[in-house]
Amino acid sequence: MSRGPSAPEAEAQAGEARGLRRAFTAMADAHFRLLYAGNMLQFGSQQMQLLVRGYLVFQLTNSYAWLGTMSLANAIPGVLLSPVGGLLADRAPKKTVIQMAQAFNAINAAVLALLASGVLGIELAVWHLFVSSFLQGGVNSLMMPSRQSIISDLVGPSRLMNAIAVQSSGQTLMQLIGPALGGFLIQFLEPAAVFWCMAGMYALAVTFTMRL
Repeated sequence: MSRGPSAPEAEAQAGEARGLRRAFTAMADAHFRLLYAGNMLQFGSQQMQLLVRGYLVFQLTNSYAWLGTMSLANAIPGVLLSPVGGLLADRAPKKTVIQMAQAFNAINAAVLALLASGVLGIELAVWHLFVSSFLQGGVNSLMMPSRQSIISDLVGPSRLMNAIAVQSSGQTLMQLIGPALGGFLIQFLEPAAVFWCMAGMYALAVTFTMRL
């Protein structure tokens, strides 16, 4: 006849369970869970897009210089527009700012999917990817302050640090999963299909944000 855990073992297990709950206490808030899910979809798609865009740039140009230029195009708007993003976070509804940015990213990925598939009768060119990278960098820079500051509005001061930690851990995880998934999809699918997948992830992120 099996015996249950002894009193010390039961107490230790209960302590571990309490510790786990404390580590993810922000997840008890339904609205934070929605924000977290939307952010993970968006961030994962961004990581996939960085990899696929770089792959296509090198395939089209066979130039390492163009790879660096593409990264620069994505980074420059962050320097210029981050202060504007802070102003938007102060004066505009944060949820609206996040939704609009996610919707733009979905459209951006869908346009690249159409160009990569040749449906529009226009062959995908490096300048398409350059413009896409520049615009996406700008839109994300405008959204970032709202995405960060809305966390405190949702969870309050008591769980703010935990929510930030959970959010940061999720983004780090997406930095691992996103590129790996993007590379796997490129191996077995056409780039257009991968862009459609990204557009779908962005669109799903919008639906989560709408429910906040």
